[in-house]
Amino acid sequence: MILGKYKILITNLIIYLFIISFSFYLTLNSNFLYLLMIKCHELNISYYGMYKSVIEYLNSPAEYYLKVHNVFISNNVVTHFKEVKHLIEFNNVILLFSGFLSVYVFFFNRYLFINPLKIIYKYKLSLIILIVFIVADFKEIFYCLHELLFNNNYWMINPDKDPIINVFPEYYFQYFFILMIFYMIITILFIFKRKRS
Repeated sequence: MILGKYKILITNLIIYLFIISFSFYLTLNSNFLYLLMIKCHELNISYYGMYKSVIEYLNSPAEYYLKVHNVFISNNVVTHFKEVKHLIEFNNVILLFSGFLSVYVFFFNRYLFINPLKIIYKYKLSLIILIVFIVADFKEIFYCLHELLFNNNYWMINPDKDPIINVFPEYYFQYFFILMIFYMIITILFIFKRKRS
């Protein structure tokens, strides 16, 4: 009985890791998000080329050096983006690992998957308040996340010395979070549509 509970817990943890890592991957590669920002916030259109260069560097295992044309990048910023790249690579490893295991669960052990929609419905008010709080106080959470994920202060980039940070204004990460939540919901709905069929 206890072993069965642990099996259910571990199985759902793996599936939720897949949902989170998959949603992060989709959001990172949603170029339309940046194009929408350019339109809504009147960002310089030239930023889009720089944005794509950074995203390609972060995504590609074959890209060892960050290269953005006509933009000075200090050693601290290079180090920071390298650390971000390592985090993204870690996410991709989790995505592959949890993805394979999730496929196995979907086909052979569907009964182990606890429907998160029931949890969402039960605590919907609390979840809505939490999301509103995160969006409203995003700056503080953004800083806390950086302090948690990085063991240095290279992420505190001075735009006067490193203009590359202007390509990624703070509201970009806020929109990133909102889009990631949207992808997570869509993925959960898709999984349970398949689960019921």
